[in-house]
Amino acid sequence: FDFVATQDIEPGEEVFIDYGKEWEEAWEKHVRGWAPPDDSFDYVEPSIFNATNPIIRTKREQAIDPYPEHIQTACYFNVGHQHVVTDVREKENFYFVQWTESPDHYDPYHLLPCEVTVRRKVHGTYEYSAKMTDNGLRNSYELDDDDDGEFEEDREKTYYTVSNMPRGAIVFVGQLYTSDMHLGGAFRHEMMIPDDMFPSSWIDGYIESETCRDKFVECPDMEDQCDNEDDAELCPFTCQLCYKDD
Repeated sequence: FDFVATQDIEPGEEVFIDYGKEWEEAWEKHVRGWAPPDDSFDYVEPSIFNATNPIIRTKREQAIDPYPEHIQTACYFNVGHQHVVTDVREKENFYFVQWTESPDHYDPYHLLPCEVTVRRKVHGTYEYSAKMTDNGLRNSYELDDDDDGEFEEDREKTYYTVSNMPRGAIVFVGQLYTSDMHLGGAFRHEMMIPDDMFPSSWIDGYIESETCRDKFVECPDMEDQCDNEDDAELCPFTCQLCYKDD
């Protein structure tokens, strides 16, 4: 859509879109009947988890003190950057590298799920080692070309063990399909647009209601016909195949 303002809009003023009466009624019904899931009080937003957990637990520590099920660690690792390679197992496609920062290292494009294996203190701050897999799917959230909801298993994978990682290169993110929009009771409804927002000339098959009333004919390919005044009001939509042209 191209939106054209019909009045002045002040800087910072919020512009709303009307989804129509049906959407509003469905939303109000959802609000009246909504109740939080049983385990909602255990849920912590990943961004809050990041702010309140300055130290990352290693895999061994998590075996004793695990993170919530909906939380996982991810690492900023620019695969294409010129890292210092300390060891290579070519047959296994496995690389041991030292983390070095690149200009766009903290771009979300370079975020990979990772497993923290080592934490050590260097000059008063912690450095980490982590294992991660690059399967060619950025953020590991892209689905395969078949769009069937499954990850493509036959992509070539490259495995990394990355050392010397700063805390800022590791973040907490939500596990797939654990955000609030994936809840069973989440509100879902078509984002409808009121018909009167469109000029009548934009609507395919449009014919004015008064004219429609004089043009009822039996639809040649349909059992029903537009044969009453109520249907005439829906002429641009329901009855557009049920009128004859002059």
